Amino acid sequence: MRVGLLSLLLIVILASCEKQSEGIKASEILECSGTLSNDSASLSTLLIGSWNWKYFSEPYTAIFNEADKSISAEFKADKTFVVKENSTVVAQGTWSLQNNGTYPDLSTSVINEYIGGPISICGDKLFFRKSFFDGSDYVFVRAD
Repeated sequence: MRVGLLSLLLIVILASCEKQSEGIKASEILECSGTLSNDSASLSTLLIGSWNWKYFSEPYTAIFNEADKSISAEFKADKTFVVKENSTVVAQGTWSLQNNGTYPDLSTSVINEYIGGPISICGDKLFFRKSFFDGSDYVFVRAD
């Protein structure tokens, strides 16, 4: 009886734990930041395309979790963007890149939760490092 009760308790505890993503680590963002050029033209070329939200960090931590919504962002060569949640447009406008001397920064004409701020692009990952402003970091993966 005791073994059965302990087993049931263990199952309940394990099932209630929030799953932390093992697909991205905070160190990847920092390593990427050190290798990326601040050249706006090169970065713009890399940014153009469609991206899907994959991970987000807990504020003030290096813990990343899998995205809990289906969010996509598309950046076009004409400097416009569209952010969608489940195929519904939630933000759209124009974008530009600035170099503040330390890191590249994406500015948007419409403030939104998911895109904007300091960025890094490494391979198929796009990092929005909003933790600079006391928020979460967002990681998108190239969709196209």
